[in-house]
Amino acid sequence: MSVLSLRRSALVAAAFSVGLTGVAWASEDVAAADASLSVSADARGSAIAQARAHMQAKSPAQAYAVLAPLEGRLAGDAEYDYLLGIAAADTGHLDVAERALKRSIAERPGDGPTHLELGRTYFLLGQRENARREFEGVAAGDVPEGVRPVIQAYLNAIDAPVGVRTAWSGYVQGNFGHDTNANNATTNSSIAIPALGGLMFVLDGGSRGTPANFGDVSGGLAVRHAVTENLVVSGSGDVDVRRYGGNARAFDQGSYLFQLGANWLSGKNNFGLQYANQHMWVDSESYRNLNGFTAQWTRDLGESLQAAAFAQYTPIRYMGTNARDVNRAIGGASIVKGFTSVYGEPVAYASMYAGRESPKDGLSAAFGNHLWGGRIGGEWHVMPNQMLFANVSFERRNYDTLDSLFLVERRDRQLDVRAGYSYFATKAFSITPQYTFTRNGSSQPLYQYHRSVYEIVARYDFR
Repeated sequence: MSVLSLRRSALVAAAFSVGLTGVAWASEDVAAADASLSVSADARGSAIAQARAHMQAKSPAQAYAVLAPLEGRLAGDAEYDYLLGIAAADTGHLDVAERALKRSIAERPGDGPTHLELGRTYFLLGQRENARREFEGVAAGDVPEGVRPVIQAYLNAIDAPVGVRTAWSGYVQGNFGHDTNANNATTNSSIAIPALGGLMFVLDGGSRGTPANFGDVSGGLAVRHAVTENLVVSGSGDVDVRRYGGNARAFDQGSYLFQLGANWLSGKNNFGLQYANQHMWVDSESYRNLNGFTAQWTRDLGESLQAAAFAQYTPIRYMGTNARDVNRAIGGASIVKGFTSVYGEPVAYASMYAGRESPKDGLSAAFGNHLWGGRIGGEWHVMPNQMLFANVSFERRNYDTLDSLFLVERRDRQLDVRAGYSYFATKAFSITPQYTFTRNGSSQPLYQYHRSVYEIVARYDFR
């Protein structure tokens, strides 16, 4: 039997494990608990009764919605933790499931069904040895006839050699909205040139920020393949095309992006190397090309906390304006924290980086700069099918030389803010109104601009 078949068998068996353990193994305990629930009138009893009803109706998401908000008050109640653990595992909240089932076992160390559910959770988390320990511990006891095949299916899947494991995913997306500055240009109508004695120049329409409505279509495909239990390779391709209306048609743009990557998984560590090629065109003509490599080390610190360090090298080449070509090298670190005990399981993240853009041509030092920046953000599921998100990023660029026209060294400070709300009509289809604001402050008036983008995004993910 293939690994995939074994895994399917284990997961199918797991779907019946709650019923098997509830009927074949712990019928007396369940009956006693149900009898207790039938006469209980407090909030605990009501919540547990509702959760049991949802689980029996094969609606773990509804059961989780009832139980999760009560974790702060009922954590440590063995029966509550057991039900929460099952509902959380069935709905993909694996950190919550692990935490709840461990608490239940602490109160009822010899409870076989709880150990079985903890083993299932470990299996879903990819913690094979922990899962094996739980399953073998249960199998060593007095196991009802209907439960033993469930345990064996999991053990077979754990012990089977790794075979072909390939996963495909993709998306299609459509955006429409309004852009207040389609060409990222200054909003000043005129500028003074110090090198010419402060002579004022009036900027024409194409040199100033141009507002316009737009439509955008994008899509992509990605594939991941597990070569071994530790080595995963991946590849993806994305295409994006944007069209502006009115006077901004000259700024119509598009891009494609290809990526190849490899990750080595070792315990709590993930070492990754990725190559990316992006080509961008404006007004149907080639504009810019990127070829770069990124190396990253990510470590799971437990308690839904991950930290990463990364380094990136990207040659940036402009078509027809080779003097702007630079080689960008940066390094940085990031951290991601999930708050699984909070309703909606919010996630927060932050990163910082620093680096340099070195001119390819030694005679184009004006385009070289040292840079540093950072980003903070987060997301929060205010409802199971609704999410709020926001992030703020900042980058400072200090250029190398005195500008011959403005007679000052160029210093840029760029701020980006993005916020939105996603409604998931189904697990695959979402609608997202979002707002993005960019402001670039510069010591040179020509590079000062601000931009707001209001848009609605419709996206379908498939796998």
